[in-house]
Parts: sequence; structure tokens; C-alpha cells
Amino acid sequence: MYNFVDVSGVGNSGKTAVSDILREFDRVWTPADSFEFDLFRLPNGILDLHHHLAEDWSPIRSHYAISRFNELIDQIGMSPSKLSWKKIYSTGNNYDRLFERQFRTVMKGFSNKLIAGSYQAEWPYELTTYSVRRRILHKLAVKLNIRSLLERQVYLSDSSEFEQELTATMNKLFQILVNKDSVSSSIDYVVLHNCFEPFNPVRSLNILSKSKSIIVYRDPRDVYVSGIRNGKVSYKKDITFGAEDEHGLSEAFLATYDINLFILRYQTYMKNIYKGQDNRVLKLRFEDLVHNYDQSLTQICNFLNLDSALHVRKKQKFQPSQSAKNIGKWRKYENSQEIKLITEKLSDFVWNS
Repeated sequence: MYNFVDVSGVGNSGKTAVSDILREFDRVWTPADSFEFDLFRLPNGILDLHHHLAEDWSPIRSHYAISRFNELIDQIGMSPSKLSWKKIYSTGNNYDRLFERQFRTVMKGFSNKLIAGSYQAEWPYELTTYSVRRRILHKLAVKLNIRSLLERQVYLSDSSEFEQELTATMNKLFQILVNKDSVSSSIDYVVLHNCFEPFNPVRSLNILSKSKSIIVYRDPRDVYVSGIRNGKVSYKKDITFGAEDEHGLSEAFLATYDINLFILRYQTYMKNIYKGQDNRVLKLRFEDLVHNYDQSLTQICNFLNLDSALHVRKKQKFQPSQSAKNIGKWRKYENSQEIKLITEKLSDFVWNS
């Protein structure tokens, strides 16, 4: 069984630094920075499924949760060709392609194990989820008394083995990715990106055995200037800000196009970030990873029970001296009034060197 380590933040928080540090260790598998396993946090995903089956069961909502979960598996799993009509149903996650065409098979195997039984019955409780066309057909069937068209398969769920089945499924699924790298026999740790999110990771930790969460946060002034799209503002000649993407996705995601919205977003996220004392959660400042590197490294090793002897590629992926250039970028930003406003409104989160 793998030890799962989720690394999360609130957008441009510097969580890549932790992933890069973990890449320097033997026996640790870390995916590309762009890969995020969304199945836990998405609406109708694993967390919603667990809630409706194990925490707040009802015949209506548990049946609905299983049905929508299976639909989600198809939407994020399917990897149709560019010319296929099925692309209109795909979310573009393409997990089947990433997981060697096994994602939907493995995940539906998991959901099937949560179904204790099923039966055919009229089930009017999902009318609100029907398309207009389907609702018209339903009403027509009622009017014509065609009862067979009104029946559907109703699921009876059993969540007693939810945690065990989920853990086995996650191990089976990620072994596929680890095997692709031909290192499966030597891997103990699997790194995830934003899988649990930084707000209430304990919910995920409680249903996935041998898992931990590392949350990274950063000075909001540097988050702000790092999320501004090139060409939208004036810069000083000796500094390059700007989001790395070409379409302004970071700018839109962080709301840096509006200073007041950016502040409101950051306040809201930090208000809801995890503040508990669970020993499976570690919170780190990006600035400490750079300026207190040795201490932060020891924290990470102790937290994960990771033998420091496995750190065989030290500073090959994460170089504190290089990352130091990303601290205090706000000092060279031309619009000092915006920086002053962030400093005042988000004073609890700014880093004082």
C-alpha cells in the first residue's frame, strides 16, 4: 500500500516547491505539476458520495449519489478522439488516457462494490435533474399510462466497507501510473496535487488510509504580482511578473484583474483554510521553504516519516537560491497603491522578512 501525500494551496502559493523537494527522494513518485486528481473534490465526486452514503444516508440521496458518481466517472474518464461526437460529453480530464484506459473500469468497480442491490421501480425524485426533452417524455408516459417507461433501476447502497474499498481502489489506480514509470517495486509514497484541497483535508484523510496533507501558503503580495497577465499593466524594466499561461487563466483564477476582488478572494480562502491540529496535516510557508530550508526539510521528513538517506538528489529540483527570486517580487511592482492596499487588508498573511 502506498503512502498518499496531498500537496495543496490556494493558487500560486508555491506548493510546487514541496513537490520538487519530494521529487528529490528515492521511493517517492510525483506526477507532473499540471496533473491534479480531481475525483475527490468535484461535485458528485468521492467526498459527496461518501457524505450521502455514510454520513447522511437516505434512499433518495444515496441512489442519486451513486448515479451521479458513475456519470462523473464517464465524463472525466472518457478520452475520445478529436473528431468524435463524444467530446461534447467529456470534461477534458482524459483520465482513461492517463491511466492506460483503465480509469473507468477501476472506478466503476469501486462504485459497484458500494451497491448492495438494485430493483426496478418508478422513481419520481430525479425529475429536477432531467433535461426538458426527457421531462416532456416522462409527462407523456404518465398521461398515456405507459408505466414501463417510468421505471428505472434504483440502487440500495452499503457503505460499511467504503474506506477499505476506496484505499484498495486508489492503490490499484495509481499503481498504473507508477508502473508506467517502471519504478513500481521501489515506490512507497505517491504525491497528489490539490486532491484533498486545503480547506478540510481531514474528510479525505479519514477515508483514505495512509494519507497525509501538506498545505502551502505564501505572501499575498507575491501571489498577486505573479498572477498578473503580461500586457495588462506596466512593469519596471528589471522585473518580469505575469502569469505563465498565454490565455490569462491565472489572472482569472486569482481575480488579479480587480484588486478588490483579489483581496476578497484571498480573504475568503484563508478564512476557510484548515486551522485544526490533526497530526496528518502540515502547514508550511513558501518563504520558510526558501529561507529556512534545512528546518523545513526536516519538518517534511519527520512529518512523512521519510528517511533523510533517501534524499539522493538534494537541490536538483528545488533550489532555494533560485526560488528566493520569487520572494519580494511585489517590491518591484510599479503600482505601489495596490501593494499598500493588499498589505493593509491582508496584514495577517503578509511575510515580514
